[in-house]
Amino acid sequence: MLLVSQSSLKALKGEFSHQDVPINLVGLDDDYGLGSAMVADLSFAKLLLGEPNSLSAIEVLDNISAQELDTILMRANVAPGQLDIRANDNGDSLTRLTGSFHLSLNAMGMLAFMVGLFIAYNGVRYSLMKRTRLLLQLRQLGIGRYALLLALIVELVLMVILGSVAGFIAGLWLGKSLLPLVATTLEQIYGAHLLPGNWQVQWFAEAFWLSALASLAACIPLMARLVASPLASGKQQAANLMFNSKMQRIQLSGAALLFSIAAALSMMEAQLTAVSGNSYRAYYSLGLLALITMATPLLLPTLLAKLPLLLGRISKPGLGQYLVAELKQLAPPMSLAMMAMLLALAANIAMTTLVVSFEGTLKSWLTNRLHADIYLRPGDSRMSEVITSLTQDPRIKQIYRQYESPALLQQDATQQHRLMLIGRDNPSIAQSTVIKTVDETLWQRMLAQQDKLVLVNEPMAMALELELGQTLSIKLGNQLEELVVAGIYYDHGNQAFEAVIQENLWHQLGLSPLPLRLAVHCTQCNVEDFATELASTLKLSRAQVYSQPQIRELALTLFGRTFDITASLGTLTLLVAAIGLFSALTMLSASRETALSRLHALGVSRRSLFMMSAAQILLMVVVTALLAIPVAWLLAWLLIHKVILLSFGWSLVMDWQWLPVLMAIATALLSAPRPACRLEE
Repeated sequence: MLLVSQSSLKALKGEFSHQDVPINLVGLDDDYGLGSAMVADLSFAKLLLGEPNSLSAIEVLDNISAQELDTILMRANVAPGQLDIRANDNGDSLTRLTGSFHLSLNAMGMLAFMVGLFIAYNGVRYSLMKRTRLLLQLRQLGIGRYALLLALIVELVLMVILGSVAGFIAGLWLGKSLLPLVATTLEQIYGAHLLPGNWQVQWFAEAFWLSALASLAACIPLMARLVASPLASGKQQAANLMFNSKMQRIQLSGAALLFSIAAALSMMEAQLTAVSGNSYRAYYSLGLLALITMATPLLLPTLLAKLPLLLGRISKPGLGQYLVAELKQLAPPMSLAMMAMLLALAANIAMTTLVVSFEGTLKSWLTNRLHADIYLRPGDSRMSEVITSLTQDPRIKQIYRQYESPALLQQDATQQHRLMLIGRDNPSIAQSTVIKTVDETLWQRMLAQQDKLVLVNEPMAMALELELGQTLSIKLGNQLEELVVAGIYYDHGNQAFEAVIQENLWHQLGLSPLPLRLAVHCTQCNVEDFATELASTLKLSRAQVYSQPQIRELALTLFGRTFDITASLGTLTLLVAAIGLFSALTMLSASRETALSRLHALGVSRRSLFMMSAAQILLMVVVTALLAIPVAWLLAWLLIHKVILLSFGWSLVMDWQWLPVLMAIATALLSAPRPACRLEE
């Protein structure tokens, strides 16, 4: 019998057996938190794992001190170095992981919300534009401004309520769809179980109030201006033109101010970090991201307004000049839809660049990290026997050893951090450790097995602000050792704190004499076939013997899924913006049917009208897309070198590729609808 969660039971299809004995799968409620794990009776689990005479771990549930545990081990004649003792960290590592995911998702969610806000504002604007004549007639009939404004606000609130309910339901469905993917990835990479908790009314309240306040703040000034506009249509049109010009100047000034603040913050990063500490750098990065996200769309209305001036110099008399003249009228009402498209394009390209950069960095890192052909973990009871057997095999050129032991980093009198201390032989350190920064003198002394030197991984160095040459006080059991930081190495995909020391130093510290893992390099052998043969010869389970291609494929599959949610959010953001642009262009095309009909009555063919309208729309979309490219590069740089670095402690190499950029721009071009040319003879 195997106990599995209901979600896993639904995914598992078919009948299962072991040595012709059927296995009964029993589904437990997802609230038990099994995730993708399986639970079995101890005897059956040992049979399945091929370990009939050993245990992998013993969990001590009583709250006992380290001294009491040492006393118990001494009575059992167990030396302290023979066991890998890991104390409960009270959820510290999971808390760091949760905070990292929250930070990265908050950055991407902010981009999506800004796009949605522009689209909502644009929709309200067009709704009011379509009803300008109706509002004018109501004013002329004697309805007061405040009563009319109140009616419009009530209408907006009702629309926000309906939209929030629909969006909340769609969001729950999307979350439920992505939850299994995220849960499996977190379990397999980090060992964190993501429970399927129930939705809370608080989530809807937060979403509603955020949407309502943002919508009201964005739309009430527009409503108030429309309600207070002159009753005469000629004066109203002149007032609109003056308002558009004034708004463009305000938007340009706002963009310049926001860019100036962002530039000032960038130059003051070191000073701000020194004052506020490393913990606030995440908020600093989100602030920079927000400033760039708000500033760049404000440049677009001015660029679109300048476009007719540039085209007017090269346009031909006749329909060409009419195209340019009408473009001056189209640019202001279309600017908001284009601002939403600008943000959506930039966010989509930036997120795609992030995913591509992570994948490229990971492949390069794995190529250097996986220096051996085959990796083994036979367990303590078989370790000596396996090492002897591998040493006598003529096909094996080199054997690498890795030791592990939990430790405590004593940063000050009150603060401690749990870390994993790793011991490796010199060839392993030189070949598999991908160095980020290193002190060359200390590095050579470490390889020469001199002094007590240590390498720390990047997440640990980032979180604790460690520097080269700094002395670390590391507690191993009851002994306190002083180790000097010789270098910092890349450790992509790992959030835990780790430190690497040389093998001889490991033995000098009196730690476990048996390695935890082995790696071998064979000469002129098929890696997969040799791994299978080793497992059979050494009487090990195939799960205890990994080949390099197997680990590489598994790692790329797991980490590829890590950013699938990022790609999903980017695609969703672009889809929403495309729908918003399509709606705006459709309404604008419908409002131009009268003007197009006059041109057709003057002898302009339908084909010419179609080409003129399409050219106007495509010109604005192309200008928006061209501006989106540098904005996307800047957002991608911030996501990679600020948000991801501070969230997870991973330095990624930015990999800018033009194919995703061209695909995103093509999507924007395809979202432009067919111009309205339904003209009667």
